[in-house]
Amino acid sequence: MATDVISGIVNDKQDITNQLGPIAETTPVLKTFTSILRPKSVVTKINSVDTSGAMIWGRDDWGTPTTWGGTTPTTLYTVLPNNNIYVEYFGQSDYIDGTSTGTLDTTAETYSFTTGQIYLSEIICKPRGAINTVLIRSHPDFVNLDVEVSNDGGSTFFTATVGTSYTFSTTTADDELVLKFTATDTQVISEPVFVEINK
Repeated sequence: MATDVISGIVNDKQDITNQLGPIAETTPVLKTFTSILRPKSVVTKINSVDTSGAMIWGRDDWGTPTTWGGTTPTTLYTVLPNNNIYVEYFGQSDYIDGTSTGTLDTTAETYSFTTGQIYLSEIICKPRGAINTVLIRSHPDFVNLDVEVSNDGGSTFFTATVGTSYTFSTTTADDELVLKFTATDTQVISEPVFVEINK
């Protein structure tokens, strides 16, 4: 039985397509390929915890509430995608902001839009440093979607183009990356979206 050898960058679907053939024949192979590699797409998220109101050993003042653990506020400390590549498979809603208005189908792993609806991510990267560039890859490329990126946690968005690296003109020592897609017509994202940070 013949076996195709897939080489090149894992998220460079065009390169793999060039090796295997027409997209109609290649797509099933790529879906299987990305599914196998999915466990490697890891995001490390760390929150810092304010324990000033929690009961813990060694405290002179128990504070309020006086229950073990108590209700302790947390602050996002860092979000680090593996190898600085965030991958959105649309198989769960962990990093999709609750104000998003499109439809997430976690079974089919798709995200559907009608005109005017948005996909807004939560913070997908907070490296405790500057986010200088971001490159969004998807196959096939987005249609009917305006793509925007923010490195200040979603306060200010800038227009970006899928497949082209975007360079932020202003950075800080505590940047936070957020994505926003707005539909200009009906659209369904049915392939993983790859986001490369500072590459």
